[in-house]
Amino acid sequence: MQKVGLVLGGAALAIGLLLAAALAHLRSTGARYCLGQEVAQIGATNMPSMIMTPRVRKFALTTHVTSSVGWLGAVAAFLALAVAGVSSADAQLVRAAYLAMHLITWYVIVPFSVAALVTGLVQSLGTPWGVFRHYWIVAKLGLTVVATLILFAHTQPIAQVATVASQTLLASGDLRQLRIRLIADAGAALMALLVA
Repeated sequence: MQKVGLVLGGAALAIGLLLAAALAHLRSTGARYCLGQEVAQIGATNMPSMIMTPRVRKFALTTHVTSSVGWLGAVAAFLALAVAGVSSADAQLVRAAYLAMHLITWYVIVPFSVAALVTGLVQSLGTPWGVFRHYWIVAKLGLTVVATLILFAHTQPIAQVATVASQTLLASGDLRQLRIRLIADAGAALMALLVA
């Protein structure tokens, strides 16, 4: 399961990095492209202000907003399950919550986080906004990179609790510190995503 999430995330990252590199190359060479076909090779002084056509730009923006909002919603669902896992007295509900948290992490949160990062880079490199032209874009990029790295670091405790939950019923005291940490981590992630 973790391998599938890593493969999906890695594939999205690789595709995005290739697109970002291609857009950066186009911008640096002064080439003007329209829907993938070269229209004219003009000097850097006449370089277009936007590499992407309006239709492609709107698609990229829609994809970026969708993945960012999806990431935020998935973390909110994760937080709700983490609270239910700690506060519920029903052993079956606790077990289901931690198993669902594991699935949400690898099949929803990880792909959305990587997609938000990649589509944000594509948006920055393919539009006049640029990556380093405005401080708020640098801040959003920094927050997204840090949040994605922290997410990958915190998949291990999620897997640990899910493994225990799949093998036995968790009592209220089992892995209590780790389970409370999952709530704190999800709350912090939700705040970071709201700021970004």
